[in-house]
Formats: sequence, structure tokens, C-alpha cells
Amino acid sequence: MESNSPLFQENQVGNNSSQEKPGQPLALPEAAVNPSPSIFSTFIRLVLYLVLTIGLIFVTVWGLKMVWEKRGFANNVDETKPIKVLNSTYLAPRKAVYLVEVGNRVLVLGVGNEEIACLDVITDPTEIASIRQATQTGFPNILERLIQREVADKTNAETQQMIAEGNEAVGGYVEKLKRVSRKRKNEEDNLDERI
Repeated sequence: MESNSPLFQENQVGNNSSQEKPGQPLALPEAAVNPSPSIFSTFIRLVLYLVLTIGLIFVTVWGLKMVWEKRGFANNVDETKPIKVLNSTYLAPRKAVYLVEVGNRVLVLGVGNEEIACLDVITDPTEIASIRQATQTGFPNILERLIQREVADKTNAETQQMIAEGNEAVGGYVEKLKRVSRKRKNEEDNLDERI
């Protein structure tokens, strides 16, 4: 920045006015006193945050329960109910098709704004069994499949480890057998050459 600049000159003028008395030290701004919060206010804030956290947990669990029931996952759990909603598919807003099991029959229901219509009744036992199997894709079944896969992976890893340990233990014997068989073969070849 040039010394002829108007900003530099204004800055110098401002500095000269504050330094009218050359021997006097500059005054420092007063430090604001920052009082520490009292124990009571800290306790109130703690309780408020705790209530807020518990409230959020409650709302989350309630929301998940509502979604769970709306999706029909909860219906697969209770096998003692005489009427079970196996699955539902939404075709448009407020229009859906439901598969409802009643006794030994599966009803295909069309649900509209204010009406329910029976579209079909399925009574064939093999078709009912295939529908039940196809509709049991709820969270418990997915979780069960994941656990079974993890157990299978763990069992597979244990099996591979046992095979590796067996190969290590047997590997030494196999190498010895190979050496002995080569030695014997070489001896037989030498005997054949001599004869």
C-alpha cells in the first residue's frame, strides 16, 4: 500500500489522535466477567436434555411400530390368528390389493376409498403354500436368513481352518511318502538297468 493513499493517511491521522500523550500506556479493554453457571441451572438443563432424548426415543419407537404394522410385518408373527393379512400391494393412492388368509382359503381383496371387493378365492393347498412362502419376507425372516448365512460362513471358516490344520499335519507325512516312493522307484529303475 502506498504511503500517499487516502486510507493510509486516514489511518495515520486516527493513530495520531489516539497517541496525543506519548508517555501514557494504551488502555486495554475491560475483560467481561463470565460467571460460571450455577448447579441448579446445570441440573435443569440436564433434566431437560434427558426428557428430550427419552421423548425422541419414544417417538422413534412409536413411528417404527406404526410403519411395521402398516407394512404387514407384524401379521406374520402371530400364527394363532384366524385371519391373517399375508401381503398388500398399493396400485394407486387409496387403492390396494390384499391377500388375506381365512382358514384354509386365501382371499384376494381389492380395497378402494370406501369399498372392499373380493376379487378371487384361492383354495388349492399347493398354491396357498406357495403364497405363504412367497409372502414371508418380513423382517424376522430376513433376520433369520442373515443369521443362518453368518452361521454357515462361520462353519465354513471353521471347516477351512480344520482342513488347513489337517493338511499341515498330514502334509509332512505325504512329503515323506513321496520321497520314499521316489527313492524306491529310483532303486527299482537302477535294478532294472543292471539286469
